[in-house]
Amino acid sequence: MADELIDYSELEAVLWQLAEDFRAGYRDKLERDGNYTTLGNHERLMDIPDSALHVEHREGDYVVSIDLNDYWKYVENDTRPHWPPRDAILKWVKIKPVIPRPDNKGRIPTQEQLAFLISRRIAGLSPKGLPGGTKGNHAFEKTQDALLGFYLPKIEEALGNVLGDYIRKILP
Repeated sequence: MADELIDYSELEAVLWQLAEDFRAGYRDKLERDGNYTTLGNHERLMDIPDSALHVEHREGDYVVSIDLNDYWKYVENDTRPHWPPRDAILKWVKIKPVIPRPDNKGRIPTQEQLAFLISRRIAGLSPKGLPGGTKGNHAFEKTQDALLGFYLPKIEEALGNVLGDYIRKILP
C-alpha cells in the first residue's frame, strides 16, 4: 500500500539524467584518451546505445547500470603481465592506426608480427626489459567520481521531495 502512495518519478528522472550524463562523460573521456577503438565487432567501446542504460527499482533500492562491451574492464583497469588473445591484438592492430617502426636492419614488421610484438610486450617478455601488462585509463571511475559530487545533492533533494509528498499524503 505504501508504494502506491509514493511517487518516485522525480527521483527516477534525476537517476536517468545521471545515467545519460555518465554515458556522455565516459564517451568524452575515452575519446580524449584515445581509447575509442574496437576489438572485433566494429563497435567502438564508446558507442553506448540508449538501450544500454538502465535505472531499475529492485527490492526497495534503485540501481543505475550501463551495459558495456566485454573488454571495457581491460581498458579501465591495469592488468598483470599475460599473453593476450592473439586474434584480439591482431584485430586491434588492424583497426587502430599503429605505425610500426623499422628494426635496426630497416625491416618493417607485418601486422601479424606487430601483433606478436605487442603481445610479447604485454606478457612482459620484451627484450628491452619493459614491464608487462597494460595500464588502465580508469575513465569509468573518473567519470563516476566527477558526476557523483554533482548528483548526490540532486538525489538527496529528490528523495526529500518524495518523502515530503508521502508524508503529506498520509497525514490527515
